[in-house]
Amino acid sequence: MTGRGNYAYACARVKAKRAMLIPKEAYPRLLAMDVSGIMRFIGESQYSQETQELGIKYTGAETIELVLGKNLAKAHHGVLGFCKGELKELVSAYMRWWDVRNIKTVLRGKRYNAIPEDILKAIVPAGEYDEKYWAGIVRGSSTIEDVIENLKGTEYYGALVKTREKLGGDLSRYENGLEMEYYRRILDSIKPATNAKRTFIDFMRDEIDLVNFRTLFMTKFDGVEPKKIIGMLIPGGKMGKEDLHALANTDGFGQFMELLRNTAAYPAIKDEISQVESAGLNGVIRALEKAHAAAVERMSRLHPLSVLPVMNYITRKEAEIENLRIIVRGKASGLDTERIRELIMVM
Repeated sequence: MTGRGNYAYACARVKAKRAMLIPKEAYPRLLAMDVSGIMRFIGESQYSQETQELGIKYTGAETIELVLGKNLAKAHHGVLGFCKGELKELVSAYMRWWDVRNIKTVLRGKRYNAIPEDILKAIVPAGEYDEKYWAGIVRGSSTIEDVIENLKGTEYYGALVKTREKLGGDLSRYENGLEMEYYRRILDSIKPATNAKRTFIDFMRDEIDLVNFRTLFMTKFDGVEPKKIIGMLIPGGKMGKEDLHALANTDGFGQFMELLRNTAAYPAIKDEISQVESAGLNGVIRALEKAHAAAVERMSRLHPLSVLPVMNYITRKEAEIENLRIIVRGKASGLDTERIRELIMVM
């Protein structure tokens, strides 16, 4: 059974970890705090170790950003450390998303001539590669082309070179190419030979649908041409290619929203659709994300000794980190509390 994975033990561990997450009842208090108050709050929680380590060197919102990144990396590596066999293979594959995210961060930093220290502050070493590795990439690269060459030997080098040769050096194309490669590798490398792997692939296909819906909403809202949108959609989700292309090819955002009524995603967003024109996309995007999170929660309860409770904890931990980041950034920039409330996703 070691080869198949220690599901019972891992699920018990993540259940205990989930109890340490910030409860939704605490978010109104966080929204009422200033940056120093939030710092005190997290310093008395599961983030205390990172807060103490960084509190002397950094101050204010910058410290909180670094605390959150370090804590997330520790949490992810901790989960990976107690997973065994097949379960560890699945969790490790999912966590490689953070390598993609870090490559994007480095590429953006080099494109806008950010200093290495500022780029490194935004790195979250929660994937396969550690902090030292990313420091080497950042400090050893002056341009985007340098970054690509320094990534030779990684699973993303080929995708970056292919994007550069076929589509040019546009930053958004590199980012889309990296996402395509991440999902392609998971779907190609993990064969549904066991119930656990079938469950995991089902989870990833749902996530691909979520990513594609976000892409469709943002690009149709901005009036991007259909051909370019189709090139950005990730294959492998549960939604068929013909349906995705039909949504991309609609004539304008209004027709796009009408066609959405025929999709499985519509019930989750029908209340927010009517407000898009006046309030923007955030409400719809958050509704899609909440529906996805609720589905993972529901399925993890139906399959309590599977990979799903582990994935449920990981995604909720990531959502907590993102919520805290949004609140801190909003407070530091003087954003209205109600606007910050609209941007976070409390489950």
